Amino acid sequence: MFNAIAQGEGAVFFLDGPGGSGKTFVYKVLLALVRRDGHVAIGVASSHIATLLLEGGRTAHSIFKIPIPLVGIQCVRYLCKAILLSYSEKQS
Repeated sequence: MFNAIAQGEGAVFFLDGPGGSGKTFVYKVLLALVRRDGHVAIGVASSHIATLLLEGGRTAHSIFKIPIPLVGIQCVRYLCKAILLSYSEKQS
């Protein structure tokens, strides 16, 4: 993941593991590294409680304006600037 971000490669990664295995830590480190370099990094989660674990975290509903209109949405311009989008999904 770090190499793909550093080299500007497009990629999709799936981070999975049981509670307490360090997933949130990895998300926080990735977000911090990207922001440190002055880039846009967006921490997204499915619930407000989960967003509290990510600095500047937003709910998917908030950031994506679900349902997403196909044109004329300011959010899309913001997302296009991002080089990292971290979506944290809490499993019950």
